[in-house]
Order: sequence, then structure tokens, then C-alpha cells
Amino acid sequence: EHVGRVRTAECLETGITKLEGLSERAGELAARNLHELMRCLEAQDLVLGSRLIARAALERKESRFGIYHFRQDFPEKDDANWFGQIVLERDGQDISSSFRPLPPRVNPHES
Repeated sequence: EHVGRVRTAECLETGITKLEGLSERAGELAARNLHELMRCLEAQDLVLGSRLIARAALERKESRFGIYHFRQDFPEKDDANWFGQIVLERDGQDISSSFRPLPPRVNPHES
């Protein structure tokens, strides 16, 4: 709902807040058998993965990769500032981010 194909900072922040709430409730999950335990662990992994995706999407203030990352508040691709990778690190429940620029592309068709 908040981290769909069309994204804005406001929607991403709302989504991150909701996902953090789910993450905090992970301790409430309970399993009566190994199958249910597997499902609990899958749910925790899905929430973590979603938090990481939403955080990276919030950090990247441009649109890139066609329909896969479209920021309505930053609709243009911006190689001058965002040609690189968003690097996420987790410390417990906290997620920090940094940006790692990549070297400029070499076009083999240019002389």
C-alpha cells in the first residue's frame, strides 16, 4: 500500500513506520509445531526484507529501473547524483544507509 510502484517520501515513511511496528511485534508470534515455526520465521524475514526495500527506496531520490523504482516526487533519473548503490547495514533493529558511487560507464560505441 505505501511501498508500491509509485512512491513518495511521505508514503515510504508511512510504510516504514508500519513495517517497524510489525517488526516490534515479532516476539508475539508463537508456533505449536515445526511447520508453524517455519511460517513465523518466514514472516519475520518478509518484514525485514520489506523494511530494507522501503528504506533503500526512500534514500534513492530519483527514479530508476523503469517501473521498478519510480519516485513520484523525483520522477527523473539523476546519474550525476545517484549513479551508484545504496548500501544498507543493520544493527539489531536499526537500519543505516550510505551511498557508494560507481565509476562512470564507458560506452563502447563512442569513439
